[in-house]
This record gives sequence, structure tokens and C-alpha cells, in this order.
Amino acid sequence: MLASGVSSGLEANLGLRRRVVRRDQSLVLGFDVAASSAQPFDFDSIAYYSTSPSTRIGYLTLFKIRNTMRANLFVFRSAYDGWVREFILEPDRMLRRYLPKLSRVTGEYRVVSKVESGRVDLYCVDGNPQPGVVLIGDAFQSVCPSTGLGLDKILTDVDVLSMCVSRWLATAGMGADKLADFYNHPRKLASDSRALRRAHNHRNAAIGSSLPWRIHRFLLHFKWQFSAAVEALRRRGQGFAWSRKLPSIGAPKVADPLLRVSTSEDPRHWRP
Repeated sequence: MLASGVSSGLEANLGLRRRVVRRDQSLVLGFDVAASSAQPFDFDSIAYYSTSPSTRIGYLTLFKIRNTMRANLFVFRSAYDGWVREFILEPDRMLRRYLPKLSRVTGEYRVVSKVESGRVDLYCVDGNPQPGVVLIGDAFQSVCPSTGLGLDKILTDVDVLSMCVSRWLATAGMGADKLADFYNHPRKLASDSRALRRAHNHRNAAIGSSLPWRIHRFLLHFKWQFSAAVEALRRRGQGFAWSRKLPSIGAPKVADPLLRVSTSEDPRHWRP
């Protein structure tokens, strides 16, 4: 069982070749932030979306790891883009320039660590499965981390594999025909397809210039503004009865159209 992540050395030794679906799909910039002593962070995690495609920013996540507030910024740029180098050198200035309303949500903040970066290419392994070798997770197909599907995909692979192994060991040999049961399993095929589709949708939802995606962003912006207004009325105790009966749509923490608090249902997964 080969679970080598994005490293391709072992695959090459086995004669396997990766087919690139999209080079420079996204870039992740990770760093730590700290709040001012006068106004500590009053949240455990948030997701903050940019509504301007010109920034090429997908979203920023902030989440606590013990006593540290970690930030991951997902951008749709090449690792060689001058913007990326500028951000690594001056993250505070770049955040305030490209996410100017962020401090309304978080309070005053500053970056307190070195910026780490990780480039993401979308790829999958081409060719027939090699006898006796099974590839799982990123070894077989990469996942764009902006989709949040990495853990779901690897656990699906492991679960499907665990069901196949008992049947495989019931008879002699471990040929390609047996391994094809794993690669062609409906749940694995659906998981792999969903990961690629989400990656495509997330990128286009952030920077797509076609009319359908521009309409998509406009509708999301309107939805966030409406949910923010409803939440603001509810918190002031002035909401109407009908507003309290609306289904939960991830109401923002404050009335800021760029913010949407993380929920299990991400509207960026919706197709236009």
C-alpha cells in the first residue's frame, strides 16, 4: 500500500506516471497571528471570504491550536507570482491592503510568525494498476486543500480498501484484476470525482470571469448581506417572527458581507 502523499519518487520507481490536471491550482500561505492585548480574539475559528476576484484570494481561515491563532490563506496564484513574494515579506501590510475589513471581525491583529507556503497541483496517476501495489490518498490523486476534502478522501480510500482486502486474500495472487476492484469502486470513484469538481468550483467561484460565475458571486454577496442583516436584527432583539424561522445559512458574526462563519454547508460548493 503506497501512501506517499505528494512525493512522486516511489511512484516513478514503480513505473507510474502522474497526469497533471491543473498546474498551480492554488497556493496556501500559513502563519500565526496575535491579537492586541486590549482586545483579545473572541472566537475559536472563522472563515473570511474575499468577494473581489481581482485579489485572487479564495478565503482566509483562522483557528486556534492550543494558545496560538493559526491562519491559512488560500490564493489562486502561481508560487512564482511577485504578489506571493511580497506577501511573504510583508504579510501585515498585504492583509490590510487586500482584506481591509478583516479587523472589523477579528479586532486588531498582527502576524507573529514566518509565512510558510505550499503549492498545490492537481494530478492523478495514469495507467493500469501495478500488480501487488495499491495507491491511496494523494499518492493516487491530489486534493486542493481549499475544498476541505483531504481527510474525507483518504478515509474513503482506506475504508474501501479494507472491504476489498478480505476478498483479495481469499484467493491466491494479487494481480491487476483484483486491484481494479478498488480503483473502480463506486464510492472511490465518487470521492475522487467530487474532489476534482470542488477544486474546479472553488477556483472559479473566487476568480472565474465568465458571466455565470460573476452572477454566482453576486448572489453569494447578496445572501451574506441578507443573513448579516437578519442576524444583526436578531441580536438586537428586533427581528421579526418570520426572520427567526429562516433555516440556518451560516449567519455571520457581524454585519460584514465579506465574512461567513464556517459551517458544514459551504455555498461556494454550489454550481451557478
